Amino acid sequence: MSHPTRQLLIDAGFELAAEGSLHRLTIDAVVNRAGVAKSIFYVHFPDRVAFLVALHVQFHERLFERILQAVQGLEPGAERVRIGTQAYLNDCLEERGVKALLLEARSEAPISAEIQRRHASFVELEQEDFAVMG
Repeated sequence: MSHPTRQLLIDAGFELAAEGSLHRLTIDAVVNRAGVAKSIFYVHFPDRVAFLVALHVQFHERLFERILQAVQGLEPGAERVRIGTQAYLNDCLEERGVKALLLEARSEAPISAEIQRRHASFVELEQEDFAVMG
């Protein structure tokens, strides 16, 4: 479980991400939105890139959980892929600002590595479906 202040910073990051581009998501903007001192940011994150990775991780963890809920109880196959894909796309539309920001940040090596890890988890989820479909 995340420390409440760490989560406050991440929530502030999500709010800012929904409002603008990556260049507007500065440490100063995050701490101002969260209402905490800048030094508190560094208690939880060593730098901005680590913060962006944390945003990415939490966004995709929530997304993955929603997909799992949407397909829970469904037999592997095309219908489960369709429903899971629909859940993915709907959530991305709901949080399009965050999704756009995270895509913009993908040039950072740690974020790129996290993206690859997340893609692998989605591939793992879908393997049984595609095997059933041949």
